[in-house]
Parts: sequence; C-alpha cells; structure tokens
Amino acid sequence: MVAAVVGALLLVVAAAVLAPRALRPHDTRPVVLPDVLAGYPVISGAGDFSAERGPTSWREAVRDDAGGNAYDGRAYGQATLPMRRLHAMVVRTDATGAFDLHLTAEPISHVGDVSCTQTLRFPALGHPGTPGPPALHPGKALCWRTSEHLSVVVFALIVPEGDPLERAATAVDDLWALQH
Repeated sequence: MVAAVVGALLLVVAAAVLAPRALRPHDTRPVVLPDVLAGYPVISGAGDFSAERGPTSWREAVRDDAGGNAYDGRAYGQATLPMRRLHAMVVRTDATGAFDLHLTAEPISHVGDVSCTQTLRFPALGHPGTPGPPALHPGKALCWRTSEHLSVVVFALIVPEGDPLERAATAVDDLWALQH
C-alpha cells in the first residue's frame, strides 16, 4: 500500500516535470518593455511584435512560438543614418530554439548569465525556412537568457559603435530584471 502511494506520487511529480511546454499553464502576466534600452529609444512603428502591431505573418509566427504565453518585442535605435538598431523579444516561457534563437551557431560566449554569439545562420536567399551556413558577423550580436518560465532575446542588428555583443548582453540583463 505504501509502495503504491509512493509510486503514484513519483508518477505525478515525473509527469509535472516532464510535461511538454504546451501542457503547462500559460503565463499571461504582462511583459514589461522600457521606452529606452541600452541607450537606444524605441523606434516608433517599427518592429513591434505584439498581437496588435507589426506585419501579420510576423505576429502569427511570434504568437505560435510563444505558445499562449505573454510576449512582446520592440525595435530600439534610430531609423535614420547612421542606422543603429536592437531588436528585443521577451516571452514568458522557455523559447530555446524559437524566435531568433534558431539563427545561433557556435562559438557561443557567456557574459554572466547571458549567452551570446556573433556567428549566425541567416536563411539562404530565396529559401526563408532553410538556414544558411554559419558565418561571423562582426557588427551584429545575438544574446539571450532562458529559463523554464522566461526568455529574453536581443539581436543587435546594426551597432556601428562599441561592442555589439556587450551592448546586447547588457540589454538582456536589463530586460530580465524588469520581468521579475
């Protein structure tokens, strides 16, 4: 009898731990995004990823990747020359392999709790779903931090001054702190 109860409890705990992301409760607490990130202001009307803004195809892809959890994203920087741009995405679930993280390639470096790379696999021209070969992109950096309940991804697309990796990693840390 005791063995049966212990076995049942272990089964319940194992099911909760191993349950697919889709079966876990959704986290609908709002995502907090600032008006200025890493010294860059929001670019009005550009790159807003929430359900109410942005191109329909992008919104649908982001919504699907979020799996019912709260998410939002913004473009920061300036749209005028010289162009500077950071794209930030926050989702209240583990987004490993989703959003821009499918672009990552080795080597990956770590800045504190943040993972970063400047080696990226952009889609092959004419084949948007097929990642191209990994290549080093010195003016760009993709940095992220994920947990079971939160993911923050910052893509430094165009950062002509300073270290894009350091700027993106700092932005990830700043956004991570805002979500708690």
